[in-house]
Amino acid sequence: MNLKKQTWEKPIHGTTDLTQWDFESLHRSISMDQFWKEKASVIDDQLIMVDNFSDLQILPETSQMKATLIGYCNDGCCTLKINMKEYTIRTNDLLIIFPEQWTSLVKTEHFNCSFILLKPELSIQLLEQVQNMFNLFLFVRENPCIHLEEKEIRMIKEYRDVLIKKLHQKENPFYKNIIGHLLQSLFYEICNISQRFLKINSVNRTKNKKEEYTDHFFYALARCYKRERSVQFYANQLHITPKYLSAIIKEITGRYATEWIEDFVISEAKNLLRNTSMSIQQISNELNFNTQSFFGKYFKEHLQISPKEYRLQMR
Repeated sequence: MNLKKQTWEKPIHGTTDLTQWDFESLHRSISMDQFWKEKASVIDDQLIMVDNFSDLQILPETSQMKATLIGYCNDGCCTLKINMKEYTIRTNDLLIIFPEQWTSLVKTEHFNCSFILLKPELSIQLLEQVQNMFNLFLFVRENPCIHLEEKEIRMIKEYRDVLIKKLHQKENPFYKNIIGHLLQSLFYEICNISQRFLKINSVNRTKNKKEEYTDHFFYALARCYKRERSVQFYANQLHITPKYLSAIIKEITGRYATEWIEDFVISEAKNLLRNTSMSIQQISNELNFNTQSFFGKYFKEHLQISPKEYRLQMR
């Protein structure tokens, strides 16, 4: 079969023209296409495992992730653009892409990869139980591609092998629980790998209250930044004051809560302006601004350039 014909479906989104690299589209492809049936395994409509995929023509254009992807390169190389930055993935590189990130294929050469795709709800559920999750979240956001040592890639492949084995043991009434714990263990292993890059000492301890607040702030921010931009909103979710929340986030991450909110909103605005043909009014609506004028002022305040000027420059 010609791999170049294996593409995501393009969901309909009203007046927008976003192509989404999402769980549901791949799931439909698996159910309809023999190619995908031979390459992929599905668990309870929440987890998809794809092994030895030998091309990336499923990324023919800029797409927005609507799932969590954890993958590694078996052979060859490819260059991806993730949130407007280019990353080259080579043999034994680990690739992690969280929901809402923008991805496009720049070039590929004999690329072979294996990956796991998780529904956002499942990845959030698993991450909520990981200690110091915000370290992993922030590290992956800035470093979606990292090179693994031989012992690390062997460990990742061992998790893949065990997960595939457990997929075929559905007679075990606890197989869902087993798979969930295996995935959570995999996240811990990735946390440990990230510490090698961050030079953070691994400490076996429970989270303190400030770290728990920080984790939950980022959970809420990842879900709600398109519609909520006030520190008050996120503080209300945690039942603390905005002043206390901002102080905690500054202490733990080095940046105030407002700065993180603005970073998420501006990053999404830039991606929409650069990667879609949505009008500025549509983008303003997508990001829940009251008026296009207010959106323009907000954008210019942070980038010293109007949305229209930014789009012209990028194109």
